[in-house]
Amino acid sequence: MEKSFKNKVLVNYDKNMLSKEAKAKRVLIVDDNMAMRKMLETMLISIDIHNYDTAVDGRAAWEKVKEGGIDLIISDYVMPNLNGLELLRRVRKSKEFYNIPFIMVTRTDHRGEVTNTLQAEVDCYLIKPITADILEENINQIVKQQHSSSPYLKAMHNGKHHYMHGDHDEALKHFTLAQSLLPDSAQPYYYMGMLLHAKGEQEEAEKYLSRCIELQDEYLNAILLLAQIYTRRRDYPRMYDLLDRALDLAPDNVTIYLNLAFAAYHMNKMEVVRKTLDRATKVAKGQLDDVRRIIDTYIKV
Repeated sequence: MEKSFKNKVLVNYDKNMLSKEAKAKRVLIVDDNMAMRKMLETMLISIDIHNYDTAVDGRAAWEKVKEGGIDLIISDYVMPNLNGLELLRRVRKSKEFYNIPFIMVTRTDHRGEVTNTLQAEVDCYLIKPITADILEENINQIVKQQHSSSPYLKAMHNGKHHYMHGDHDEALKHFTLAQSLLPDSAQPYYYMGMLLHAKGEQEEAEKYLSRCIELQDEYLNAILLLAQIYTRRRDYPRMYDLLDRALDLAPDNVTIYLNLAFAAYHMNKMEVVRKTLDRATKVAKGQLDDVRRIIDTYIKV
């Protein structure tokens, strides 16, 4: 069932003037549209943020991030070379910059786009057109959360820190603590499941990933990881059901189509295989690497 997304204004916002901490932040604006970059610059100046830089796409932005000194990123979603989601994932996977706050701006409230950015841990997303007031509210709240004394947020931050630096056992302790502090939050269960999966403890991983999806049925990363577990077990019906659900959330993901076709093949659903690969071909839109993978799958089945 389709859902409608509005601008995500962070909760518990105290509508005061932008804090001194927020004004001191160095903001990176990323957008391939010059008019949009200028508009965001004007908005930042209007809310008393004068320390900013710009980039014309995700690739140029990533180079600026690696130079250091960026405190917050405001990025468009759709861009050439490296889009906003790919930039966000690079930031979140880096040891040095994984904790930089990230605001995603998109022209559409397409369910798949919003879900993808949420799974990559965007701090907030804004649907165009946006206003200076909405931007100010979100920046102010992001900065407040950075200085929050919430035990849950601290546990999640420490868990991610240890995870990014390869100390998975210590990370697991912090995510377990976060889960105990806020048992109805899906995110700790995902991280616990991911770490247990990496340690080879598949049954425990399955339990936590399943709980994550119970709490947040659109948690795409948890769905895909759980599908991997079922693939290893050759439990193709469960794998198929999960990947079918994943396609509802990310209908432009060629890899999910190919894995779904693989599951259907092992269930002897050849008509489903053909239809799935036909849909994958349409989604690929002539992208050479994707087309090659689709052809390889056709040959295998």
